[in-house]
Amino acid sequence: MKLQDEKSSTLQSSLLGEQPPAQSRKLRVLVIAALFLTQISSAGYGLLTKNALTGDNGVNALVFSLARDALSFPLLELMALVVDGGGKGVWRPKRQHVLRFLFMGIFGMFGNQFCYILGLVYIDAGLASVVNLMTPICAW
Repeated sequence: MKLQDEKSSTLQSSLLGEQPPAQSRKLRVLVIAALFLTQISSAGYGLLTKNALTGDNGVNALVFSLARDALSFPLLELMALVVDGGGKGVWRPKRQHVLRFLFMGIFGMFGNQFCYILGLVYIDAGLASVVNLMTPICAW
């Protein structure tokens, strides 16, 4: 009940135009900065990929997508080991789930990014970034 009272008092103070506590203000600034950096990095990815595909020595879209996934796998694996604490609790998927994970990896991650990269060949990088950023909104 106490947490709910704190939330309602914070909402009331924000509706009345009162200044929020310094910690809340700092958190708000951090969230806005994280959202801004996410948007900038997503747009930058579209621009860099468009340049790599259609530059002077353009790369094949399939090769670019495979190289992207091959380079990201060790980094993600390393991050998972660090977060897990050195692999103490190693998780092994059940046999019936391996095919499902393979299917989701090919059509979920690789297929989605490969189609995005193929689309970059035909449209402008700015438009591709906007369409890519609209994906969560359309999915919701």
